[in-house]
Amino acid sequence: MTTITVSGAVAGTVGATTQEPMPIPSAPTTQTTRRTSPYAVGAVAFARPRRLAVRRDPTVLTEALGRVRGLAQLSANWDGEDAVPIASGAITHAELLLREVICKYPLLDRSLRPFFLIGRPDGGVQVEWRVDSRSVEVDVRPDGQLSYLFVDRSGEAPRFHENASASRSEAIDVITHVAIAPYRA
Repeated sequence: MTTITVSGAVAGTVGATTQEPMPIPSAPTTQTTRRTSPYAVGAVAFARPRRLAVRRDPTVLTEALGRVRGLAQLSANWDGEDAVPIASGAITHAELLLREVICKYPLLDRSLRPFFLIGRPDGGVQVEWRVDSRSVEVDVRPDGQLSYLFVDRSGEAPRFHENASASRSEAIDVITHVAIAPYRA
């Protein structure tokens, strides 16, 4: 590893001969350039904090919200077996759930893409997430109440956890647990 200390107002790039000199900010008068790999030629390390670039895929949220809004178009008997139209309360609460889940972990947005998003015959909405051997089904009832079923098939015997009256934060915790599980060591 080569370390070069530069003082003054102008520093040249390391290992390059065709580029213009690069100005150094006036606050610190001594800067350190570290060449840590052959691809880091010319990189200057300043004493400023770096911002983490967060990649967001707005299509995951937009797609999911579009699917929920599409359920609002279903009329009575939409399943051919006397189903009621999807309730506006279920639509609203499903949208809130999706926004909170997908926006909580923007770097995992693709893992948080719902696997299933369907209407329920009672006027509710069911959203399911699956990642590897884990899944969670969240039912949003017509009145906005939530329930979920968590299934973990990663062990010898499947594990189930059901909550018939869950808060939104409980449901979000279970959903994000399913999405984060593959990234845990």
